[in-house]
Order: sequence, then C-alpha cells, then structure tokens
Amino acid sequence: IMDRPIKVSVACQKGGAGKSTITTLLANKLYFEHGKKVIIVDCNYPQLSLLGLRTMESQRFKKSLENAKQNDDTKIDKDLRLFLRVLEEFPNFMKDFTITTYPKEPNCPDYMALKNVKEKLPQFDNLNADIVLFDTIGSASDPYLLELLVNNDYVFVPIEPETLAATSSVAFIKSLNAVKTLNKDATLKGLYAFFNKVEIKVKSHMQMIKDVAGVAKKFDLDILKDKKNNVMFVENKKIFQNDMVRSTIIPTAYHNKLFAETACNKALDEMINIILSKQK
Repeated sequence: IMDRPIKVSVACQKGGAGKSTITTLLANKLYFEHGKKVIIVDCNYPQLSLLGLRTMESQRFKKSLENAKQNDDTKIDKDLRLFLRVLEEFPNFMKDFTITTYPKEPNCPDYMALKNVKEKLPQFDNLNADIVLFDTIGSASDPYLLELLVNNDYVFVPIEPETLAATSSVAFIKSLNAVKTLNKDATLKGLYAFFNKVEIKVKSHMQMIKDVAGVAKKFDLDILKDKKNNVMFVENKKIFQNDMVRSTIIPTAYHNKLFAETACNKALDEMINIILSKQK
C-alpha cells in the first residue's frame, strides 16, 4: 500500500460515452492482473449502476452456487465455474476489490453528490487501498465535477469519433485544464484523452482520430498513445456487450481469446502503465 491511494477518474461531459465500462475494466485489471487493492466510488447518481452491477452479480453467483449444492449437480455451468475459480485464486477479492456509493449526508439530495465527494476527498487518503476510481456523472452542468476531477491524480477522457461529440469533449478538456490552472492546490498529474466506440471500418471515424490528434498540441490535449507513438482507441465491438467481459467479479484475463488482443485491452494496459508508473 502507498502512503495514500492514487485517485483516478474516467470522465467526460456527456452520458453514454463508456465511462462506467472503462472504469470497471480498469478496476478489474488493476486488481486481478496487477494485485492492487481497488475501490470504485460510484458517484453516478441516481442510478449507481456499478454498485448495482456488483450487487446483481454477487446475488446471481451465490444463488447459482446454492442451487448447485442443493441439487448436488455434477454439471456446473460455465459462469459458475468461473466464479468458483475466482474464489479459489482470489479468496479476498470481495474485500480487496470493492464498490461503494459516494459519501452521503442524511437528507442530502442526489444532486449534491459530487459536492459531498469533493469536500470529503481527504478522507479517501485514509482508505486501505492502492487505487480509488471515481465513476462520475456524464454532465458538465454539475459545478463540482471539474473541481473533483482536478483533485484526482489521473483523468482519462473518452472522445467519441463524431464531430459534435468530439468538439464537446475537447471543450470539456480545455475547461478542466483551466480549472486546474486556477486551482493552486490541484493534484491532477495527468489528463489524457482517448477515442472510444471507434468503428475501424468507418472512414469518418478514422479521419476524426487523425484530425483531433493533428490539433492536439494546439488545444493542449494529451492523446493516449502507444510506445510507437500510435494513437490508441477503444473499438466498438459486440464483445463489450458480454456481461462476463465487463464483470466486477470475473477477471478479464479469463477471456483471453476474446479480449486480450483487442485495441481496448491495449489501451487499458497503457492507462495502467501511466497510473502505476508513479507508484514505483
């Protein structure tokens, strides 16, 4: 454990950009592949989707396990076999890879969620964790979103390869940089943009990546790139609709044939290299 946890957010100004999925995959890999104690703080009010996903998965696997024991089944379905493998290989995973809701004062309305998180950020330094990931709302209308983000260590901003979405994301990043400049106590060390939901065969998507990357320096954008200086992105594939791939319980590494060679996995590995590089 470090002196304090590293704080990380995948965030942008709109919903449906893939923030929660990437947050889940990052947490999954950080714990299962890198042995880091991870906490996800679900600030995505009011749905709290990641907390709900962990609860749903836990209940489903426990029910399947109970049914198998009661029926003395010799044939265990694939999903349950994966769960049993997790219990054997990572017996402490429910303690060391946790998902919790944001700190909430009694009778405090949901729209004050990010204000509460921002004000209580110092408390997160005392958690028994290596990494704290914040799953935030997708709305720039909350005045505390930017304040929260500049007090993270690393922020990754998804950019969808469509003109309006990309323009809006670039503006969001500029605003975030401006708030960081004005806040002398900001802790943000790295702000990176990455392209998400990319259709490789769609020419306009690939052209958009090229165009945005071409003006990155002008707009003070740090684009996620590999060691060969190639722009990294997350492709839009049906694989990400697989609940087992974006699971809060089953390691992505258990799906090597499906996931390991995807551009998404490579982008996640680069994000993790950035996050952990300052930990050494």
